[in-house]
Amino acid sequence: MEAHIHIIMNTLKLTSIAGLLSVASLSAFEGGYDYKDLLKNGGTFYSDSDNPFIQKARFYGRAQYQVATVFNDSESYNAVELRRTRLGAEIKFLNNFKFKGNADLENGGTNSVDFGGFTGWDDAGISADLLGLFDIQGFDKLSLTVGKKKIKIGQDVHTSSTKIKTIERSRLTDGKLRPANSTGVLLSGETSGIGFDLGYFSNVEDSEFDWWQKSNGAGFVYASTEFAVGNGDFIIDGVFTTGDEGDIDGDAATSLDYGWSVAYVTEFGDITTVFNVAGGEELDGDSFFGGTVLAYTNLTEQLEIVGRLSYFDHDSDAEANSRYARDLDKFSSGVGLDGGTSAFSAYAGLNYYFIGDNAKVMVGVDYDQVDGAGLADDSAITLSAAYRMKF
Repeated sequence: MEAHIHIIMNTLKLTSIAGLLSVASLSAFEGGYDYKDLLKNGGTFYSDSDNPFIQKARFYGRAQYQVATVFNDSESYNAVELRRTRLGAEIKFLNNFKFKGNADLENGGTNSVDFGGFTGWDDAGISADLLGLFDIQGFDKLSLTVGKKKIKIGQDVHTSSTKIKTIERSRLTDGKLRPANSTGVLLSGETSGIGFDLGYFSNVEDSEFDWWQKSNGAGFVYASTEFAVGNGDFIIDGVFTTGDEGDIDGDAATSLDYGWSVAYVTEFGDITTVFNVAGGEELDGDSFFGGTVLAYTNLTEQLEIVGRLSYFDHDSDAEANSRYARDLDKFSSGVGLDGGTSAFSAYAGLNYYFIGDNAKVMVGVDYDQVDGAGLADDSAITLSAAYRMKF
């Protein structure tokens, strides 16, 4: 009985917080200001396409706050987290060049609200429009970027954290497959409806300016393509490492030998569905393989319902999808759900959009089960609520 009361009380807490956030967002429409336009376009403070030197300059950012409670038969804890806080700047200059930098403003970590000011670059780089600079035929788009980039491998990783449909991405793609943001060179383009990315990146995390020296030749090749087939789009990604991880000076951006992902995004009536399979092998010889199915649709103009199933096998480190279930051992006397040979997750959630993805509330429930680790409790339930804002 006590356990059931605990679950009910935590659910009411999360629902109450989501309600308060809803009231706060709705109040943005009062006072005679067009806050919807401010959130969507207020970051642009200069725009003049006729200026030969600087054509556009803008600030952009995001703030993401979330709360959760996680429990199983023996343990539970509540978490409050400043999930992401970033501020960026973008400058388009000399007609064919663009600088874009996005700074992290929090120290991060599960159950942390530590706002640390500038804590590093999430991404930063300079891009050149090659079609504007050179007479190159056969492409609709073609650009070259040098700098620190997000490595997009898996459909939900291709999707910005401001637009993902679930509170957290799939652990298969975002945890096991995706390298940390890294510095390198990326060629991006589109031809005949086929988009592509091809790049080479340092295998050193958080080394924006001395990446080549610290990597000692250890890096990884990244390739991606997207194209339409039937009533949907395929997204195919791959990564493989070069050099020796042991030679780098710092933390490795990826422990993969190689990894791959194939996703198909389609619609069944009003329901958008994403099928994603992925796998790979790590440098220590461990391999993994799995898949996710995500589906979402609108119940009303502003209310959306989301569901996701995820499963993957790993030779030694299958983990729960919920970041809070993985960290049960850090914030309680329980055991974290990791170190298994297989992991299953089911997620159901609701998203309410006040101003599209610029201001929304998300609530969701995760069920995780990890087998093969010999855990006393091999499953857990996580209730989460999140407020997401961007401009």
